[in-house]
Amino acid sequence: MIGPNKKINRLLSYVYLKSFNTFVDWDFCRLFQSKVSLLISIITSKDQEMNHSNNVYIAFNLRAYSTK
Repeated sequence: MIGPNKKINRLLSYVYLKSFNTFVDWDFCRLFQSKVSLLISIITSKDQEMNHSNNVYIAFNLRAYSTK
């Protein structure tokens, strides 16, 4: 995560992703909507080892920038 404001970067690490149990605190993200650009990519794939026909992975690309 790249950004001039390390404090905001640490707070945004609260947003995490997990297969089949993805949690996003959107209210928390909205607090920083003036400083953060949130890009979401949804990728579907097959996990042979876990015998899951469809695993959905959500990748978050958070970019924090200062709004002076």
